[in-house]
Amino acid sequence: MMHGFSNEKSPWNRGCTIVQEALTSAEALRKSGLDFDVLQEPVYDGSGKVVKGYVLNRKSDDGHILGMVTPRYKVVQNTDAFAFTDGLIGEGIRYENAGSSDGFRIVWLQAKLQPRTIMGDKYNNFLFFKNSFDGRGAVKVCITPVRIACDNMLNLAVKRAVRTFSIRHTGDIAEKIAEADKCLELSQKYLTAVNYEYVKLARIRLTAEKVNQLWESLFPIHEDMTDREKGNMVHQREVVRDCYNADDLQNFRGTGFGVVNAVSDMVNHSEPLRLTSGYWGNLFDKVTNGHPLLDRVTEMVYAEA
Repeated sequence: MMHGFSNEKSPWNRGCTIVQEALTSAEALRKSGLDFDVLQEPVYDGSGKVVKGYVLNRKSDDGHILGMVTPRYKVVQNTDAFAFTDGLIGEGIRYENAGSSDGFRIVWLQAKLQPRTIMGDKYNNFLFFKNSFDGRGAVKVCITPVRIACDNMLNLAVKRAVRTFSIRHTGDIAEKIAEADKCLELSQKYLTAVNYEYVKLARIRLTAEKVNQLWESLFPIHEDMTDREKGNMVHQREVVRDCYNADDLQNFRGTGFGVVNAVSDMVNHSEPLRLTSGYWGNLFDKVTNGHPLLDRVTEMVYAEA
């Protein structure tokens, strides 16, 4: 389950708190109820004996278990993990949302960068900062452009620019400033590269027949599939066709950019056939790390150039 609340329709904002007035990461965490500490405790077996080689990460406020890790794992509290982001705030950059997923095992902040206009469309650009307590590692940063017309994330994998990267945990002020500068530098490089990729995709012309072939290749049907599996593939094709034919994509229909946008709309906004308890948390991971289906269709479109 995702924690908190939101009046936003974006999937990555589901279950978050709007913290636009927050001037520091500590204030943003406090507003969203994520300013808890994480304690480490021994693990006991059924007879009450300590299990060697493992410790529990537990929330300080309600005792909720966040994960079982080895003693080598060092907890970095949220207030420490996100402190370097305060060096980004100002000059048009502000905190936007804060939230958690997977039972508070992942906590994140979102900062909004300056918007851009690409091919007549406006894009909001965001930085996500993610901390975790289940052994997944250091703070990760993700750069995400969002097409305002449909609130659609287009987080493309671009070979010439970094999309996600990790930040070292440090208490040194100079190092925090350096990490903030690194975030801005890499985000600008990525957004510049993405602009270039969008224009390239828009120049790739695709006939209606070719677009249908792409949908069939993206959601293939094989003889050895069960009737249910075949039905799922047919449903997926119908959903992506509806996204492709949406009014907001009429200017890009018949282009590679329109195809990629349609798939992005599908993976970010369409309800799954079976909504599992971990669906939204898994989708958030794909938002920050990149969705494999979006990467795949982008490669397929470029192959048609």
